[in-house]
Amino acid sequence: MVSFGFDSYLSLFQPLSKEAQDAISNVSKFKSLPAKSTLLSEGSVEKDIFHLNKGLVRGYFHMADREVTLWINYEPSPFGNSESFFQQIPSEINIETVEPSEITYISYEAWFKLLNEYPEIERISRLISQANVQRLYRRIKILHYSTPEEKYRYLIEHEPEMIQRTPLKFIASYLNITPETLSRIRAKI
Repeated sequence: MVSFGFDSYLSLFQPLSKEAQDAISNVSKFKSLPAKSTLLSEGSVEKDIFHLNKGLVRGYFHMADREVTLWINYEPSPFGNSESFFQQIPSEINIETVEPSEITYISYEAWFKLLNEYPEIERISRLISQANVQRLYRRIKILHYSTPEEKYRYLIEHEPEMIQRTPLKFIASYLNITPETLSRIRAKI
């Protein structure tokens, strides 16, 4: 795992000016967390936008007697509950680290000040949002129109790092299949 900073990630979408990089650095905070650290709990409002420099995180919610994994992210990537962050409403999901993680975060107020003062950051934010919408569309399509084996093969082909680093119970939940079904698929492939 290589640590990858927030400004480096944003620069993948469009080069950032030195001024924009400095502005991001001035408002960014950093934390290093052990596995199983909670970053957001159901009912709390997300006050920061997060970027995963190193590690693995997941978003999940409780349903009856089980946890349902909505997403799994590994570095480098922004993550969080966008609904809670952008609307400043209580979250319906939890976010936790799956493995030791290094995270950069920026407060709600500082992020919107950056967007207003630096059009290049606002443009990159829009490009990231577009990429996330496309990723979400693919995920919805796969979940609804694929067999369990096709879902797992998709991850093998497109998200091999997720397969290698994520506990199987989280992968099964993410794919909306039982751990037993996932074990049978893995034995067959």
